[in-house]
Amino acid sequence: MKKVLLKKQADLLTARKEALNRAHSDINPRGKLFGLDVFTWVNPDRMKLIATLESMPFPIHLVTRTDYFTFLTANHNVIFANLSNVYLLEDPTSNYEKIEGTVVCSNLTEALFTLGREKSKGIMLIVTSDSNDDALLQLSQFLSANLPA
Repeated sequence: MKKVLLKKQADLLTARKEALNRAHSDINPRGKLFGLDVFTWVNPDRMKLIATLESMPFPIHLVTRTDYFTFLTANHNVIFANLSNVYLLEDPTSNYEKIEGTVVCSNLTEALFTLGREKSKGIMLIVTSDSNDDALLQLSQFLSANLPA
């Protein structure tokens, strides 16, 4: 009897982990901020993200880390027509070469304040490769402090 229970518990744990992994691979709506619809996407499939960026009909403000943006754009010659700006979360002391249309910010809070000052329209998409990225924690704190109750 104990073996059966342990097997069922192990199966439940495995199923839960798989469900959490699937949830992290989908785009998630987070609310509105500065008139923009805010979405997060943790570790998206590269081609799925590219297809999403190419198909969205509104201006996109992409917030991501430099290494992920490099991964996203590697060997991809399509220009994302709806990509308004890219906010790169990067160490400001690095020697990263700026690309036109990018804004280098030291953290997500700086990127959000920069975006808020621009009075932009469209959506903000925050993409990260790690669900433990401190940018997601900063977003949660920022949204809870700045959204009406």
